Amino acid sequence: MNHRQTVKFKQLLIKQVKSIYTNTLKSAMLTNSLLRTGNLVSPSPRSDDHAPRTTCEQLHLPSSDLPSVSLLQTAPWAPVNCHATGFYPSSATMLWRKDSQEVGVGVERGEVLPNHDGTFQMSIELNLSSLQADEWGRYECVFQLPGPQNVIVTRLNRSTIRTNWGKIRRSRK
Repeated sequence: MNHRQTVKFKQLLIKQVKSIYTNTLKSAMLTNSLLRTGNLVSPSPRSDDHAPRTTCEQLHLPSSDLPSVSLLQTAPWAPVNCHATGFYPSSATMLWRKDSQEVGVGVERGEVLPNHDGTFQMSIELNLSSLQADEWGRYECVFQLPGPQNVIVTRLNRSTIRTNWGKIRRSRK
């Protein structure tokens, strides 16, 4: 299927789904799910034998929403993890910068992983052991999707880091 056929097929499929299930609860739930996740399944002909068969290929309707980017830390001595989730396509980049220069030492990149809804997630860690507290504000996590308008910059700040160790400490009292 070329791009034009794929777009037409998506439009036709959405129209058919809406008309078949109109005025039912199932329709509302299915339509919301399709529009929210952007996942559709389309038939695609197989040519490996002479029997008429079809297989399915998943088509993803990219969302225009920017992903969620968070700073996470599992313990006070642990590295800070910059985590982005809910982005599409998977060709995103993520890095740590200090004073606008990319940091390579003390950084560990995670791999891009799929989410259940067809979007992706990734993370990058920064080891804080050699940083002084007054240096933190000079560091930032940069997430970028293809295109100049798709950049999210998150400054390293103790108050914005999500932790679970504060909750653990409180629950022991």
